[in-house]
Amino acid sequence: MKYKARLCAHGGMQTWGENYWETYAPVVNWLSVRTLMIISILHDLDTRSMDFILAFPQADLDVDVFMELPFGFEQQSSDGQRHVLKLNKSLYGLKQAAHNWFNTLDKGFKDRGFKPSNIDPCVYLRNDCIVLVYVDDCCLIQKKGSKAVDTLIKSLQNGPEGFKLEDEGSMDKFLGVEIVHN
Repeated sequence: MKYKARLCAHGGMQTWGENYWETYAPVVNWLSVRTLMIISILHDLDTRSMDFILAFPQADLDVDVFMELPFGFEQQSSDGQRHVLKLNKSLYGLKQAAHNWFNTLDKGFKDRGFKPSNIDPCVYLRNDCIVLVYVDDCCLIQKKGSKAVDTLIKSLQNGPEGFKLEDEGSMDKFLGVEIVHN
């Protein structure tokens, strides 16, 4: 059995222009997913799935953000003052968390020679590999027998960003859609 807990910020208390500037983060278009899945089947390409673990806290904040201590946390202040936390990384619940994460991931792929598609900014292209990004889930496509995906995954994990991710192996489903090869 696996238990999870996440510290979430109360983004409803944030003010535009003070605590955040941008919230938009693109996700891959389903037309791109279907098209590239069909191409991978027709050309007998390898597909792999990758999931970033606790993605949003892997991104730095672009402005200073403070939050009150979570409910249940006991303050040990002799002078009765309230304490706040200054966040170093994005948290789930922050309005700009998805935007910060996408920018971090975008920079990581560009630093490794990928270029976003002109049609879909969540499709990253390189001569030996294609990556589809949906928030923290990725589909990777490469030629049969190529080591491009293995090299990319190791680079993401061991690079300056130190991304924490899980290589989920060969794709049998992506974002809840089951992929069956007939």
